[in-house]
Amino acid sequence: MAINWTKEKIAELTVQEVSALQQNARTRGSLEIVNLCEEVLSKKKPIRKTRTSSTTKTLEAECSHQLSEVAKVLANKYDLSAKTATSKSVGIKGFRPHNLTSKDGQAKLGGEQRTGKAAIDRYISYRVKNELASFGAWLVTKDEVEKLVWQVFGDKNYFPNFKPIKEMRPNHSNPDSSDEIGGEEFVDFSKASEKFEEIISKLALQKNEA
Repeated sequence: MAINWTKEKIAELTVQEVSALQQNARTRGSLEIVNLCEEVLSKKKPIRKTRTSSTTKTLEAECSHQLSEVAKVLANKYDLSAKTATSKSVGIKGFRPHNLTSKDGQAKLGGEQRTGKAAIDRYISYRVKNELASFGAWLVTKDEVEKLVWQVFGDKNYFPNFKPIKEMRPNHSNPDSSDEIGGEEFVDFSKASEKFEEIISKLALQKNEA
């Protein structure tokens, strides 16, 4: 569910957290939240309490919700079923289809967050044949919320500004990984979601075409 942001809740965040929330709200067109953030920022003192685990979880929940909403739109528009992906991948040794989201419909938990190596590693993904596409929120440390980014991974040919994963996630990926594995990084959520759908449209048929 979406976070029900109020002026009081926003006021509990640090200046950096409010700024990040405002940016996310602006990309989603949530003008009410943008205005609330602006009002809170105008009254905040420069020094605030340090980030707590609870506020990190709040930001993570917001990111997960945004990704799950994208997943819902894509699942309604394209045939992303495991059955179809499997039938289209006959002959691919060891193929295992990816559910777009976790069982509860939220973004999946990435390995870097699961092992405590990153503050936020949430993603949605789809696989067919030998191609894997994913879209996720990435934040290395809870103390630098302004560095939250959206990462889209897929075939190198889909990205005009392609970067290997070891450049996108330095110290968080295998340094010996292939330079063919990677994608593109975005600050703007809407641009990242558009890129992910662009890739999905090349891997799956729209439901009215299937």
